[in-house]
Amino acid sequence: MTVKLIPQTADENCNAYLIGENDNYILIDAPNNAIVPVKNIDGKLRAIILTHGHFDHISGLREIAEVSGAQVYIHEAEIPMLTDTRMNLADMFFDSGTFPVYDGKVKGLADGEVLNISGLSCRIFHAPGHTPGLIAVQIKDCIFTGDFIFEGSIGNTSFPNSKAIDMDSSLRRFAGTFHDTDYILYPGHGNKTSMFKEMMHNPFL
Repeated sequence: MTVKLIPQTADENCNAYLIGENDNYILIDAPNNAIVPVKNIDGKLRAIILTHGHFDHISGLREIAEVSGAQVYIHEAEIPMLTDTRMNLADMFFDSGTFPVYDGKVKGLADGEVLNISGLSCRIFHAPGHTPGLIAVQIKDCIFTGDFIFEGSIGNTSFPNSKAIDMDSSLRRFAGTFHDTDYILYPGHGNKTSMFKEMMHNPFL
């Protein structure tokens, strides 16, 4: 399995990740900066798994889904955010009607669900707090944490649909589940880190 970082840029403040296995790919999150790398892959994009529905993680979703034909997945609680620019916070940064909402086919996910995509097993860990339906996605010894856990920090809980009490519960459950591993953590913003490092140095865990 390969993991390719699609790094955030000056214009798109969000990481995305292409996970490859035998010329088949999964995309974690779909910002605009992922459009060109997806078009250039030597293989087939099979799935787009969204960690949550905030605008910066879905700004390229409509185009990527159209050009690739990949199945789109997101936690069932986040599905309305794909078309509601108030809920996904796009209204704060885009003129009315200019944000490319996604109204195509989508499959809702639930906590503990396991997706088998082209030989890769993707385990869904529901981690509400930053948003009600944020998920982390475990694939082998990698966890794609979106805006849940960052290097030395955690996701913002001051947004309208965020809840700090839910974040606290999610962090406790996550730490209890993965504390004895050294899985690599790939966040939606900033640098990759590891479970061991965050258990040692992240003040929120």
